[in-house]
Amino acid sequence: MEVEEQASRESWKVRGADQQKMKEEVAERFRDSRIPCLGQMIQEVGDLCFDPVHKLGRGGKWSRGKVMLLEDAAHAMPPQGESSGFALEDAVLFSHLLSQNTIAETFGKYERLRKPRIEVAYTEAEHRWESVKDMGWLQCKIREWITPWFLWWTQGKREEEFAADVRTLE
Repeated sequence: MEVEEQASRESWKVRGADQQKMKEEVAERFRDSRIPCLGQMIQEVGDLCFDPVHKLGRGGKWSRGKVMLLEDAAHAMPPQGESSGFALEDAVLFSHLLSQNTIAETFGKYERLRKPRIEVAYTEAEHRWESVKDMGWLQCKIREWITPWFLWWTQGKREEEFAADVRTLE
């Protein structure tokens, strides 16, 4: 489900008849859930609030002078569940480079080493985000059926990425 972009960066509450309609849509989407009490939980929710999804454009500069932006401040992308992992990688790589270089060298090396991986992650996150917006019931069911096979097929790549040590980048 997608709504027009809001001018506010704050959450907004679903009001009136839209509140019940939204609960019904969510309940319908998850009607075959293996969690037996999910329908009841959805109906008992007091207020539904939405938060805008913010993403930064590609190719921006992450540093200026003596200031370096890390993680979402530098490369906010659509939600994909890996943001905390990128934050940890950013911190580890940045501190590792800072321990061996001047500030100016660290900033330049950090951007040069980190941007390629972030570009790939951004592309993947954007694709996943766009592919699930307003997904219909049938598409949702097909995706649920295919997901275990996709995870099996991509297991090696994920394990390689999880095992990667950003301190060894050159």
